[in-house]
Amino acid sequence: MPSKLPRKITQQVADLSKAITASIAGAITSLRGGLDSAAIKAQIAVGRGDKVVEGLVWSAFIQKLGAFVDGVTTLAATTASEGVGAPASLNLRLAFDKVDPRAVAFAQNRVGSLVQGITAQQRSLIQTVITTSVRDGLTATDASELVGRVIGLTDRGAVALEGRFQSVLADGLKSGMSYGQAKNAASASADAYRQTLIMQRSSTIARTEIMTAQNAGRSLGWQEAQDQGLVSQDALKQVVCVDPCPICLAMEGEEVGINDSFSNGEDMPPFHPNCECTAILKDNGSSSDGETLS
Repeated sequence: MPSKLPRKITQQVADLSKAITASIAGAITSLRGGLDSAAIKAQIAVGRGDKVVEGLVWSAFIQKLGAFVDGVTTLAATTASEGVGAPASLNLRLAFDKVDPRAVAFAQNRVGSLVQGITAQQRSLIQTVITTSVRDGLTATDASELVGRVIGLTDRGAVALEGRFQSVLADGLKSGMSYGQAKNAASASADAYRQTLIMQRSSTIARTEIMTAQNAGRSLGWQEAQDQGLVSQDALKQVVCVDPCPICLAMEGEEVGINDSFSNGEDMPPFHPNCECTAILKDNGSSSDGETLS
């Protein structure tokens, strides 16, 4: 059964979810605005995509993540202040807020990891697109347009999007459209589908980051409670999974010291995108109220 969160946290998650998703989607969408077709064509000429990624306007990307940073900071701080995941007998109420340097540092680390991850993934994607374009003999213009269509997507999303574009293009030509008309129709369809894929990707990232913020807040709260002598240095933390997937099945119920890492090397869940696992604190043999220990 799922753990019971304080109503304050549940409401905060509901309020922040859309804002965080929209923030991430806006950042990913903004990458297209930093494309330089001349630079793309120059990179195609040498079969490389490094400069294309370097030329993207990452400052705009980061600026769009303002709501993301604010949201995960607030959620981590609130979760810490409420002492979530700690035994009810401790009745933890800690002095945390969104300007707490520990919560701010966590949020800055998360946005840094997000930017690094998307940068690396986009570098790989663009290099793959350019290599494939050269192999397939696409013109520089066609290859540049292809980069513009798939920028910001995952590898799987890029394949799906290009499949949609080519399908609509072929259907248009079969129906008697001129090439220009069919291409315009395909581009319009691809643009709409691209936004759907970006929202799906952003939603996945948001759900994962929200879980990360909640679990980080738990850990921050427990650390503060330790510093105040409210929680034993010998306390244990335990993984609690909601309908565990194959990845998490082996982790369910695992216990380690409060300051130790779990057997997979992670200090706290989530353990993968869309992971719903969390951790609870056990102190002197007790467990947090309202959370199931398997």
